[in-house]
Amino acid sequence: MPTPAQDGLQHVAASAVFWPRKHRPAPSLPRIKIGCLTSSLWAPRGAKQSVDVLHARRVRQERTAASAAALEAARAYLREHRSSSLPAAEPPIATTNLTNTRSDQGSIEAIPDGGTDANDAEEWAVEQAQAGAEAEAEAEADSDAAEGLAPNPPGGIFREWGSTVSGLDDGRLRFQAQAPCLSQEEKNGSVTPRGLFHKMLPPDIIERMLRATNDQLVGKPLSKDELLGYLGIRMIAANFSCSAERLWRTSMQQGRFDTRPSMQEVMSLRRFRAISAALRLTDTPLPAYDDPIFEVREMVSSWNEHMQSVFRPSDTVCLDKSTAVLNNKRRPSVVFVGRKPHPVGNEYHTVCDSQTKIMLAMEFVEGRTRPVQLGLPEYEADHGKTTGLLLRLTQSLANLLPRAVVMDSAFCVVDALFQLKRKHGLLACTVAKKKRYWPRHHVPGDNVLEYMRDKPPAELHGRYGVYEDMPLHLHAVNHGTYTFITLATYGSIRPTGTPRFYEAPDGRVYRYRRIEAIDDYYQARHAVDDHNYLRQGGGQFFEEGWASKSWGIRQFNFILTSSLVNAYLLQQHFVAPNDNQRPQTMADFCLAVGTELCDAWEDARARDAHVIPSARSSSGGSITHVLLPIPKFEGARPVVAVSADLCVCVCVCVCVCVSLAARIGIRTGPGPGRGRDRAGWMARITRTMATASRAGKAEQPCYYLGLDSSTQGLKATVVDNELEIKFATAINFDRDLPQFGTKGGAHEKGEVVTAPAAMLPAALEMVLGKMKEAQFDLGNIVCISGSGQQHGSVYWAKGASQALASLDPAKGLHEQLQYAFSVPECPIWMDSSTTEQCEQLEKAVGGPEAMARLTGSRAFERFTANQILKKYQQTPEAMGNTERISLISSAMCSLLMGAYAPIDTSDGAGMNLMALESEKWAPEIIDAIDPNLGSLLGSPKPAHEVVGTISPYFVERFGLASTCQIGAWSGDNPNSVAGLGLSGAGEVAISLGTSDTIFSIIDKAQANPGVEGHFFPNPIDIKSHMAMLCYKNGSLSREAVRDRVAQNDWSTYQELVESRPAGNEGFMGFFFDRPEIIPHVLQPGVRRFAPDGSRLDAFPEPSIEARAVLESQFMSMRSHGTKLGLDPHDIIVTGGASANKTIVQVIADVFGCPVRAAAQTDSASLGAAYRALHAYKCQEAGAYVSFRDALGHDTQAHFKLVAEPNMENHKVYTDLLPRYEELEARVVGENRRS
Repeated sequence: MPTPAQDGLQHVAASAVFWPRKHRPAPSLPRIKIGCLTSSLWAPRGAKQSVDVLHARRVRQERTAASAAALEAARAYLREHRSSSLPAAEPPIATTNLTNTRSDQGSIEAIPDGGTDANDAEEWAVEQAQAGAEAEAEAEADSDAAEGLAPNPPGGIFREWGSTVSGLDDGRLRFQAQAPCLSQEEKNGSVTPRGLFHKMLPPDIIERMLRATNDQLVGKPLSKDELLGYLGIRMIAANFSCSAERLWRTSMQQGRFDTRPSMQEVMSLRRFRAISAALRLTDTPLPAYDDPIFEVREMVSSWNEHMQSVFRPSDTVCLDKSTAVLNNKRRPSVVFVGRKPHPVGNEYHTVCDSQTKIMLAMEFVEGRTRPVQLGLPEYEADHGKTTGLLLRLTQSLANLLPRAVVMDSAFCVVDALFQLKRKHGLLACTVAKKKRYWPRHHVPGDNVLEYMRDKPPAELHGRYGVYEDMPLHLHAVNHGTYTFITLATYGSIRPTGTPRFYEAPDGRVYRYRRIEAIDDYYQARHAVDDHNYLRQGGGQFFEEGWASKSWGIRQFNFILTSSLVNAYLLQQHFVAPNDNQRPQTMADFCLAVGTELCDAWEDARARDAHVIPSARSSSGGSITHVLLPIPKFEGARPVVAVSADLCVCVCVCVCVCVSLAARIGIRTGPGPGRGRDRAGWMARITRTMATASRAGKAEQPCYYLGLDSSTQGLKATVVDNELEIKFATAINFDRDLPQFGTKGGAHEKGEVVTAPAAMLPAALEMVLGKMKEAQFDLGNIVCISGSGQQHGSVYWAKGASQALASLDPAKGLHEQLQYAFSVPECPIWMDSSTTEQCEQLEKAVGGPEAMARLTGSRAFERFTANQILKKYQQTPEAMGNTERISLISSAMCSLLMGAYAPIDTSDGAGMNLMALESEKWAPEIIDAIDPNLGSLLGSPKPAHEVVGTISPYFVERFGLASTCQIGAWSGDNPNSVAGLGLSGAGEVAISLGTSDTIFSIIDKAQANPGVEGHFFPNPIDIKSHMAMLCYKNGSLSREAVRDRVAQNDWSTYQELVESRPAGNEGFMGFFFDRPEIIPHVLQPGVRRFAPDGSRLDAFPEPSIEARAVLESQFMSMRSHGTKLGLDPHDIIVTGGASANKTIVQVIADVFGCPVRAAAQTDSASLGAAYRALHAYKCQEAGAYVSFRDALGHDTQAHFKLVAEPNMENHKVYTDLLPRYEELEARVVGENRRS
C-alpha cells in the first residue's frame, strides 16, 4: 500500500507534460526549482502586465494550493528515502545501472536503482512536480475542458467494462504522406535546398513584403532576388549564432579560428541596414479599427492555403502548440508555456504530419487582442472555443481522407471529437486527464482509476459509449505508476505493432502490444514537438538569430523558420540523395539555403550589371549590348589526369568501331575505298546496329503476363513473343485464402451475393509470391494485362489513391490496403437483388428496349449501374466516403499501377452505364443515379491501350522491371475472345465455367441490341462488337445434378448421360439453382416436365435428370443464340467442363457442327497475356495495330477437334426445339405471376 507521500508524488508525476529531455536544449531563461511560476520570474518588477498574462497568473496562483501539498509530500518522501526508486521519467542519473528497461516510447518509464544521486534526484523530482503544476494551470486556462464543468456521475455515457469490443470498427486505411509539389525528377535528387525552400514558402507573402518594403526604402528599389538574398544572410547569421552585422568585417578583424563567411561581396552593410529599417510585411490597407495582428493573420492564411496545395499528410496528424519566441512582454497576446524549450512568446496552435513531421496548418492564438469587429472565430459561436479551434485547424483536411487527429489532454473535449467526425470526416484520439474535473460529458475518470488500481501492468481495458449517435471508445492501460486513459472515435480491439515488454518491480516481465488508437497516439504525439525542436533546438536557434525588435517581423520569422524546417523535412523524406554534398542536419540545410539565396542574388546582380541599354535604333527600338568578361590569363593549365577506366572505355569504343567497319567493308586506313558513298555507308551502319540490338534483346527474353481474377480464384499465364506458354499458376480463394470465409469465391445471403474487396490485393500478392518462389524471373515481364469477372464493382474509400501511391515494399499488400474500401463487400455478377433499381433505370431512359439500344443490354440485376444505384439508396454514408468506383478488372489494374486505372470500354459496356455507340458514359443514366457519378468512374479507355507502368512497390518487392507496362484490363468474357482468337461470324465460342456464356463476333453495322443478350465493343478489333448470352446457372447446376444422381463422381455421371438417347424420350427440365438471366427467371428451383407436358416432382430415373440438365442448357443457347444472330459453323469450347467428352458431344449434337477445344482450358488468363502483347505492340507503334499483326501467329493453330456432330441426334434436337421454347415460355410466365 503506497504512503500518502508516494501517492502525491505519483499524482504529480503522472499529470506532468514533458518536453523530451534528449530534445530539450539549455533554456535561455532561468528555471525555478520550487513553488509555482508567476510572471515576476520573467518580467521586470513593476512592469505593466498584459491582460492575458494577469489572467494566466491568477489561474496559476489558484492552482498553487492544489499542488503545494503534493510538492511538500514529494520533497519529504525523497529526504527520507534518498536511495529509493523514483516513479518518474528520466531523472539525472549518476550511475547508469537501471533495474528496469525503458519501453513504450515513454509510456512505461525507466526506474533508477539505488545508485542515484539523491540531491540531483530531489531537484529533478521537484522540477517534475512543478512542471506538472505548470502544465495543469496552463491547460486549464486555455481549454474548454475548464469551462463550466461539473463533477461527472459514476457511469457517464459509457457502458460496462469490456463493452468496447462492440461497436468497434475493423480498422482504418493507412497511407503515406505525399508531396505533389515535387516532380519525379526532383524526387530523384535534382532539386536544391533553395528550390525546396521556395516550394514551402508562399510566394504571395514575399510579393506583399517586397511591395511594402519598397514603399519605405530610400534609394534603389528592392528586387525579389535581393530580398531573398537578405533573408539568406539572416539564415547564415543564425546558423553561426551571431548578429547578422558581424558578418561584415575585414580580414584584419577576422580571427584565426573564425569560420564565419564575410558578406561584403554579397551586400554592403549600409544596404543591409537600409533594408532592415524599411522591412514591412504587407501593403494591404489596414482596417478602420485597431487590429494589432492584422498582418500576422494575413500571413498565416496565405501559409495555410499554400501548404494545402503542396503537401498531403499521411493517415495520422498531431495537433499541439508551438511558440514564436519573444523577449518582450509588451506585445500582443504574449504567453508563457512552461513546458516549451523557449517558453516566452506568442502561441500558435499547429498541426504536423506524424510520418514526416511537416507542419501543414497553424493558427495564431489571438486571445483578448482579437478585435470585437471581427466577431468570434469560425465555428466558435456554435461549438465553443476548443471545438471551434479544432475545426478551423483541420479545415484543409475536411472530407478528403479518413485521417486521425492525435491530441493531448488540453484538447480533450468530447463534443470536439464528435464535430471533427461529423463535419470534417476526421477520426480523433486524445488523452483524458483530470484537471479540476474530468472532461465534460460524463467521462468516468475516477471510476476508471479505481477500477484500474489493482490491474496488472500493461493490461488493456475498455468501455464503449455513444455520444449523439457517434461511437466513443475509452481505453485504460495500467502503466505501473499511473493509469493511461484515451478517448477515441475509432479503433480496432486487435493489438497492432511490435510486441513490447514491461518489467515490474517484483521482477515479472509483461509482454503486450498496443491497440490501434493507442499506437497511433504514441507514434504521433511528438510530431509537433519534433518540428519545434528542429526550429528552436539543436544548438542553432534559427528563430532567435534574427533578434528583431519588431513584433511583426518576429511572427514572420516564425513562419519563415517553419517553412525552412518543412523544406528540410521534405528533403529528408521525399528526395533521394544524389551525392555526398547533401545537407544531413538542419543546421547544414539552413546554411545551404542561405548560401544559395545569396549566390542567386549575386548571379542576378551580375546579369544586371552586364546588360547596358544603348541609344535607340533607327526603327525606334532599343539595342542591348552584353559585355562578356574575359578571364585573366593564368598560364598553361596542368595536364588533366585521365582515369584508367576512361582509357579502357575509349579503347573498347575504338575496337567496336573498327569491328563494325570491317563487317561492312569499310577501310580504316588510307587507300581506295575511302571515298565510298556516305549514304550507303550510313545504311549499313544502321542495319548492323539493328542486328546487334536484336541479338542483345534475344539474350533478354520478353514475357507477357496475363492474370484472370475469376469468381473462384486468380490465375496467371505467361507467354513469350512466340505465344509459347512459359509459366502458369493459380490459387483458389476458398482453399488458399480461408481467412475470407468464401464459398465458391463468394458470400451469399439470399439474393445478395458479394465477394470481399480486401481479397483482391491478398490474392494478387499470393500469386506473384508463388511466381517468385518458383524462381521465375519476373524482371523479364515487359507488359501485364488482365481479366476480371464482369459486372463486379469495387468502391475505393477516400484516401485509397494516396495509399496506392505510397505502398511500403516491406509490408504486405493486403496489410496496407485492407481498409482501402468504403464498401468491404463487393457485389458480383451472381447478385440478383436489384430488380427495383433495374426498373427505375429502364424507366429513366424509356424502357427495356431503349436501354438495350443505348447500352447494348437491357437492365439486368447483376449489371453495375443497378448495383451502384442500390448503394446510393441504401448506404449513402458509404458512397459519401467513396473516392473511386472500379470494376474488378480496373481495380486489379489499379493495384499494379499504384494509381486508379481507367475502366476499359469492353468491360464498361457490361455496366448499363456506357453508350455503346459513343463508348462514353451515358449522361441520362448518370443523372438518374447521381450527377457526380461520372467523377467517381473516370473516363473509359479502349482495351488495347497501355494505361500506365508498374508501381515501384512490385519492383522492389517482387523484382519486376521498373519499365514494365500495364495494359488495360478487361472482363473475363472479352478476354476469352482474345484467348480463343475469334475473328468473324460463324466462329462461336462457348465458355463452360461457373456461369456459361456463348459469344461471337459481329460487325458494328449488323449489331441490333435487344432485350435478350449483350453487345460489347470487341477488345481486340475496333471495327466489330462482341455478341454474348450469359447463363448464371452453369457448372454449379451441372455439379448439383451430378452430386444428386452420381454421388459426386463424373465418371458415373457420364455413364448415366450416355445411357439415355438424344432427346431424353421427351423428358425436359429447367434447372435454376439461382435466379437465371436467360430466360429471365427470378424464382430459383427445378422445373421437370413429362413427355406429355405435365409437371413432375422428380424424374422416374436418375439418368433422365443427368441428361436433362445438359440438353436444357444447350438447347437454350441454340434457341436464344439464333435470335441474337449467331449462326455457328464451328464451335470452340473453353472452361473447366470443356475437357468432359460427354458434355462437348451433346453440344456438337445440339448445334450440328464440330467442336474444337483450346489446349489451355483457361482462355481468360491466356487471352489477357495475348492482350498484354497486343497493348505492348500498339504502344510501340504509337497507334492501333491489328491483333493478328501484333501476335504474328495463328492463335487457333493448336486447337484440337474434340467432337463431331451426330446428324441423327441433331435432327432430334431440331424437332424438339419448338416444344422446348413452348415449355420455357410457360416457366417464364409462371415466374412473372409468382
